Amino acid sequence: MSMIEWPDEDKPNIEAKHRRKRPIEGSWILLGNDESWLIPEIQFLGKDIEVKEKRSYLGQLSVKFDAQYKHHKQLRSLFAKILTSQEDEMLVAEWEDAYMLMYLAVKVNYKITADQINDIGLLREEHVKDFMAALAGAVKKKEPSVGPDLPLPLTAMGGLP
Repeated sequence: MSMIEWPDEDKPNIEAKHRRKRPIEGSWILLGNDESWLIPEIQFLGKDIEVKEKRSYLGQLSVKFDAQYKHHKQLRSLFAKILTSQEDEMLVAEWEDAYMLMYLAVKVNYKITADQINDIGLLREEHVKDFMAALAGAVKKKEPSVGPDLPLPLTAMGGLP
């Protein structure tokens, strides 16, 4: 399979197409398809889980959590496992754990299948440190840029600082 090069103006916006309507707060990091994706911070996981109350015919109350609870628990567990697997201040993690961590983190804010993730080459080994930093909240929060940073006319002419 070869990668297709798109001129910037014709490049499909895959990230926006798959983003959930109410994503969890986090950091934008550049991934394998050359787009910035919103990766949630661990501290905000679970705040979007809705508790569903259901009363039985006897009036007993049972509380059910969405499947997101298990998803978030698995993500937190892998995050902790990788954090504790460091040697000499270097993260040492099994590729399967690192990939699953990245996959679960992407799935929090995006409706995208594993096959689609693989088809666009989204997750790579070099992204693990960025994911860990984003999950920990150690990445500067910045929206993906939408155009070149140009100086304002007033600052270019020596006006407003």
